[in-house]
Amino acid sequence: MQSGPSAFWASHLALSVMLEVALNQVDVWGAQAGLVVAGYYHANAALDDQSAGPLALKIAGRIAEFFPGAVLIMLDNQKLVPQPHVPPVIVLENHGPRWVPKDKNLVMWRDWEESRQMVGALLEGRAHQHLVDFDCHLDDIRQDWTNQQLNTQITQWVGPTNGNT
Repeated sequence: MQSGPSAFWASHLALSVMLEVALNQVDVWGAQAGLVVAGYYHANAALDDQSAGPLALKIAGRIAEFFPGAVLIMLDNQKLVPQPHVPPVIVLENHGPRWVPKDKNLVMWRDWEESRQMVGALLEGRAHQHLVDFDCHLDDIRQDWTNQQLNTQITQWVGPTNGNT
């Protein structure tokens, strides 16, 4: 699984030109790697806010136009701790004009224990401070919005636990 971070902070904005460019770049990058844009993840700034605001809904809706099974994953900030016992996310699926929580029995976590350990290590190592989103890339195109260095670090960390070298 890969992801392309994209920060557009003003939640009241419609899809901007920057966002359209970001979505197109992610789509092209994913296609080259044999991937599809299957959803959007969003984290609100306020710790107690789990709502999918207008911008998150608009972006997820745009993705769902091209990939009908798309999901909107909301980060549950209150559950985001160094060693979470359950995935700190709320998975939403598109039901016409609304996004509703997906049946928890249908959400599969390949190896939650391994993921939990990785999330804890990434949080403790403050990896989020090195994450480059597309907005930062537009400010300085030398910054890699695909975060290959971070992905390589994660792959090296996870590889031995999966039996890969």
